[in-house]
Amino acid sequence: MELSSFLDQKGFMMSNSDASVFVYHKGSVTLYFFVYVDDLLLTGNHVPSISQFQARVSALFLLKRLGDVIYFLGIEVLPTTNGYLLS
Repeated sequence: MELSSFLDQKGFMMSNSDASVFVYHKGSVTLYFFVYVDDLLLTGNHVPSISQFQARVSALFLLKRLGDVIYFLGIEVLPTTNGYLLS
C-alpha cells in the first residue's frame, strides 16, 4: 500500500500548501504527519491518538523510531513550556 493512500484512508488530508504535510482533524484531536523522502514526523495534541496511529503505520510499513525530534529537515526543534520552538 502507498503511504498517501493509507493516510487518506485514515482521514488525513494533504495540505494545500505543501504536498509533504498531512493533517488529521476530528473533534478536539489534531495530528500532523510530515513526510520527506524517508524521514517521517508525527505530532499532534492528543498523545493516545499519536500512539495509536504510530502503531497502525508500523503494522504496514517498516519504521525505526528514533525518539523525540531534535532536528527535522535541518530545523532544530526545541521543547519549551508552551510547545516547541523551531530554529
